[in-house]
Amino acid sequence: MVTVRALSLSLLLKIAASTLLLSQKLDLQDAPVILFSTTWNLCGPFKLGTRESEWGTDPLERYGGFQALEPDETSTFRSSLARNGTVKWTENRIQTAQSQGLHSVSLMVSFPEINWNIMVTEFGWAGMQFQAWARGYFDFNPPLGQSNCIVALHTKNALEVWVDGEHYFGGDVYGYGKAPILLNLNPQVKRHVINIRVFNDIRMFGGRNPPQVDVELTTEYLCDVLSIVKESFVFPDIVNDKPASKFATIGVRNNGRISVDILEVRSKNGYVDLQLETKLSISPGQTRPIKMRFDTKRSLQSFEATLSYSLNRNAKFESLFTIPLNTIEGTHKPHKYTYIHPSGIVSYGVLRPPSLGSHCKRLGHLPILVSLHGAGVEASSDFSKRTFDDRPDLCAWLLIPSGVTTWAGDDWHIWGMSDIDAAISAIGEWKIQTRWDGPDADGQRLFFAGHSNGGQGVWHALIHRNDKAIGASPLSGYITISAYVPYDLWQELEPRAVSILQSSTNAYRTDLLAENLAGIPIFQGHGEYDDNVPPFHSRRMFEILHETMHLEDISNPGYHEFPRANHWFEGIMTTPPLGEFLSQFFNKVRPLPQIGSNFSVVIGNPGVTTSRGGLRALQLTDPTVLGRINVEILVGPSIIWKITTSNIRRLELDLTLAKKRTLAMPSTVEIDGNIILITAPEVMNRMGFVFTNRKWISFSDDSWKNNERHGLQLGSLPALFNSRGCINVLFRNNTTLSPLYNKKALEVSRNLYQYYSADTKIGIIDDLEQIKKGNVVVLGRFDKTLLPEELRSTFPVSQTESGDINLQLQSGEKITYKNRPGIGMVLLFPIGKDRVGILIWGSNDDAVRRASMLMPIRTGSSQPDFIILGPESGWNGAAGALALAMFDSHWQFRAEASYFRK
Repeated sequence: MVTVRALSLSLLLKIAASTLLLSQKLDLQDAPVILFSTTWNLCGPFKLGTRESEWGTDPLERYGGFQALEPDETSTFRSSLARNGTVKWTENRIQTAQSQGLHSVSLMVSFPEINWNIMVTEFGWAGMQFQAWARGYFDFNPPLGQSNCIVALHTKNALEVWVDGEHYFGGDVYGYGKAPILLNLNPQVKRHVINIRVFNDIRMFGGRNPPQVDVELTTEYLCDVLSIVKESFVFPDIVNDKPASKFATIGVRNNGRISVDILEVRSKNGYVDLQLETKLSISPGQTRPIKMRFDTKRSLQSFEATLSYSLNRNAKFESLFTIPLNTIEGTHKPHKYTYIHPSGIVSYGVLRPPSLGSHCKRLGHLPILVSLHGAGVEASSDFSKRTFDDRPDLCAWLLIPSGVTTWAGDDWHIWGMSDIDAAISAIGEWKIQTRWDGPDADGQRLFFAGHSNGGQGVWHALIHRNDKAIGASPLSGYITISAYVPYDLWQELEPRAVSILQSSTNAYRTDLLAENLAGIPIFQGHGEYDDNVPPFHSRRMFEILHETMHLEDISNPGYHEFPRANHWFEGIMTTPPLGEFLSQFFNKVRPLPQIGSNFSVVIGNPGVTTSRGGLRALQLTDPTVLGRINVEILVGPSIIWKITTSNIRRLELDLTLAKKRTLAMPSTVEIDGNIILITAPEVMNRMGFVFTNRKWISFSDDSWKNNERHGLQLGSLPALFNSRGCINVLFRNNTTLSPLYNKKALEVSRNLYQYYSADTKIGIIDDLEQIKKGNVVVLGRFDKTLLPEELRSTFPVSQTESGDINLQLQSGEKITYKNRPGIGMVLLFPIGKDRVGILIWGSNDDAVRRASMLMPIRTGSSQPDFIILGPESGWNGAAGALALAMFDSHWQFRAEASYFRK
């Protein structure tokens, strides 16, 4: 329990008189503060495509939205799922529960009257996805004298909620429980209406028939200014009386109405040293992760700590909390260690050092077996730690990265892959901390293993970290999200619009990027009876790969289907014949596999794709089309790399990696017929090449990055997650929409913490010039002063003070979208080297609401670089967009990568 005491009584009384929130003890045993209704009104179901919710696509928006409708037995609404094409209002009676100050309700939404079998026959799992709305209420009975307390609303399995006409998007669809919606309710109003948009997502709820969505609402009545988020604790395990690493974090939420300054964290136990890394401020309603340094002189099960903070710098308070610790005897057991994620937060992984047997010592530096967990799995759980117990003597470092969250942030893509990189880099610090004197870890030789979502992550890692991969064992993984649950039931779109939306996820198209896997030893496995991820996915990848690299000393069938097995069974990661494959694989030195004298590199997004055979694309010509590099190595008196390219504008060659992967370092490269000599490779290990003026030339400096799109700026809206440092959320505070922008800034911050454990700073747009690192989100009108000076005159988007949006096309054509109700804009823009921002603007409240919903939360929502939403987007989703586009390497609109309509 968190308690608060004032260090200055006079100041505390002064603040109390000013109606600030104060810590109070509550007696919640008499009458519940919150009491949910037992009858809820439902309207639905309506069709919904895979990951389409972020685009709106709510058919009831045609009628002003569900919140504008009243239950009426005679009203009908058109729905392509129901008999006769219409649905009506229905009622659902539910049970409520109360425990230890929490009041909860479980709302089970199902429509058994729908013929789901027909939908499944026609569309597969996609046919069982639906959306519906539910309306209930809760009565608010605050104790006398506690009018300044707040209600925290947790919305498990719900993405969109309205409370008393206020819109909240993001919710808590995965049940993290870290960042609830905070409600400042009027104590004079007893009854409060709550509307919930319910959606069935097969990836979340599975393919049960008839489909059912279980929404859980839980409320807490809070009078403490500060809450310590227990679900957010990340501390290293104590190994042989010492922490396995030195970083730790807790989440802290400001429940009050003014900013809170975090001043200090310290332990009340003399054996523990706990120090705040940097002081920080938390905005009202915001949750932020607190980064700390941690050490202890002995093993402990737990310890108490205090967090000191101030309100308006007028008084100093302390919160007392207890931190549980986990103790491990023996360095060789899997244990939790912490490190700094590239975004600046503290993350963790589980590490099992290699066996100290003599057979491993003679192998020198040992590779790392990176095991990626499935969706909803905590990496530090016993379930996760035990997955390789049957193979304790592998001559490899076992690393189970957390991916920051149980869903690996974004399914092991940008956020999750950055976590893998950080976990590998931190092994060096771990060795110092634990005084390890055994075999070293070779972070340049990685074997990727994973199950389910982690199996999909293995495919992604092999493609995007290709020149580090020595082998892999993806188990029960899906190929892509769009192959797992097809997108067939999105709103009907023009082909050009479809192509742009689909191309925004090119980096995740394992099936189209599979040529990059040639030459890597891969052992796939899948349960024959898997009804979670059907074995078709592994069978299809086995077919696409066509050939599996065979090692002379190991039997590798390439694919093994476990007879009569389902999605998961105990020992799946090491069961025969996979277990024998792993033991034999790690029983000798495995260098990076050779890829031959003819190979290809296929690129979806150069920004998140490293090299293959030493070749790395830096820019594509058309961002909506895959890039391709084909290599033929000619060996004669000199070694010539004959390279042909497709849709490549700029590339780089790492000569050291080229030699490791091909044993043939070139003395000359011929790119699309242009011959370039390589001089002094011992001095210049990397060479760059750019296609300009219809020919390829070499370059050696980085000056081009000042005004061209590059590196971590590449990709669609999720490029935000490449942030190197805290994400800054800024809003304009000088417009009539500023109060709404302020609320949506808090919503963006809450969602980034809920789904990614990301740290954010909330401020006003005037703060941008002082922000030197980290990506940004801006809510408000677009102004070219947001851009670097070098790009202000050429950037193709501008907006007038009246809100008109002006576009300049490469053809010279100009397009203007006049400001009118219902127009919204979402825009990716550069703010400096390797940094980007996302701008969210709307012409009115409704447009701001819909535009802000497109902030990246879940993977697969198909969010390109530039979007203009029209008034019809509320019910027509992406089909209501007036503009969709991907910027090219000069931050320009290419005709083939753009869709514009009036």
